[in-house]
Amino acid sequence: MITYSFIIPAHNEEKHLEECIDSILSNMTNINHSRYEILVIADSCTDKTESITRRYTEINHKIKLFSCDFKNVSFTRNYGAENAIGDYFFFVDGDTLLNVNLFKDIIERNLEKYDGNVVISTHYSSKNEDGCNRYYGETMKYIINKYLDYTNTGIGPFIGVTSDVAKKVKFGTIISEDIIFIQEAKKLMPLYIVPRNYVLTDSLVCNKDVYDFITTYVTSNNIKQLYSPNLIILVAIVIIIAFIVVSFQRNIKLIL
Repeated sequence: MITYSFIIPAHNEEKHLEECIDSILSNMTNINHSRYEILVIADSCTDKTESITRRYTEINHKIKLFSCDFKNVSFTRNYGAENAIGDYFFFVDGDTLLNVNLFKDIIERNLEKYDGNVVISTHYSSKNEDGCNRYYGETMKYIINKYLDYTNTGIGPFIGVTSDVAKKVKFGTIISEDIIFIQEAKKLMPLYIVPRNYVLTDSLVCNKDVYDFITTYVTSNNIKQLYSPNLIILVAIVIIIAFIVVSFQRNIKLIL
């Protein structure tokens, strides 16, 4: 019988995957728990993600590799949920690091408190505070705080739901799919948000220029009056611009 299913959607996560898996294993060891499984869902990977996972599967039968070609993190998470057999599902992004005491201090206590019937999410905490990570977090927090109920929702590097909820609520394919998933899930069960810094992630999406742009635009144009579809389009445009800026900066560094 499996209690915890950890579902890791992974697209070219060779840089972070080992520490992500190790942090899950450390948590299970820390609470002396053996009824778990770790599903790495390798989506369209062209790096060493799959070979790294295979190495783990050879020494730990609780770790499983699934390969797919969705090119879509929502489809990847849903596919993982379809193949998981635990009572409680944790969706853990491949670039995410769990504090070794997360389950001992937080998760098990709250699962017991709510008799397992609780949705668990987290807030954004970066592994490091360089420009890209810091401003990505601040930009998305700015938008979500104003329009998507960030304080009472959390975001998606680490999401926990019962297997029953995972059957009823699926990840969608639009911007902020993790937030929307949590909002839908918490209609079925109470929500608990893990304290900051228990879950660390690594996101290179936004920098100071984009942060300044979005916060200025939101302030000067009273975006609060816009309808949600327009907000989604705006966020999509900002993210595309961010990727272009980051790619340009990296190319410049290579040239220099």
